[in-house]
Amino acid sequence: MTHVGLSKAGKVAFFIGPLVLCGILGWFLPVLLYWAMTIEWLPLPGWLEKLSLLKGFWVPFATTALGLIAGAWLADVIKKETLDVVLTDCKVEATLNREKTIFIKKDIQYVFLNHSNLVIVGFTGREWLHAEHASTKKRVRDAFISHGYPWIDTDPFQNDYRLWVPDTTELPPSANAILTERAKAMKKDKTKDVKLLKREVEKLGVTVQNKEKHQYWRLHKEV
Repeated sequence: MTHVGLSKAGKVAFFIGPLVLCGILGWFLPVLLYWAMTIEWLPLPGWLEKLSLLKGFWVPFATTALGLIAGAWLADVIKKETLDVVLTDCKVEATLNREKTIFIKKDIQYVFLNHSNLVIVGFTGREWLHAEHASTKKRVRDAFISHGYPWIDTDPFQNDYRLWVPDTTELPPSANAILTERAKAMKKDKTKDVKLLKREVEKLGVTVQNKEKHQYWRLHKEV
């Protein structure tokens, strides 16, 4: 069994880093707010203005505590959104957003990296997993190869993608409708909606990827 994800040192850094940074920011927050209040063109929310007026030796300790709470929350978000993969000779266990998904080795056609994203593809060409990993390219590659997975170094479908335009005739209306909404979400930087709509259009037999704020699509194979 091989674990591919953050090392123990990496996990400590991801947890301690936000705590330390937010704690330091919390300690100096009263001073920073006092300075910000002197700048006329810098508007502050009302609750920050009230916080800047607080006096007493306890204020830095209170804001530091708030900073540590914020740091713990941020560390938890980072941990939740970091892909964690465990490999055996017969299956892949991928955990993301606290959801574990299992992929059986015999059902996997390709495994490769698309920039910093780990991609696992089934025999229809559907992407079962497309998520950013937290390890090195060599470590990910060596782990999959050592367990006998069908690793390739480049995307085998890279020449199959076509630029999406509204009402593409080769796509069903339902797929065009999803891609239309996804384009709107991309313009508004709604990352969660973009990922959700990608999963939805996958169910219709279409894989989509982004290049320079444009959507490119390819169809899955029939089996």
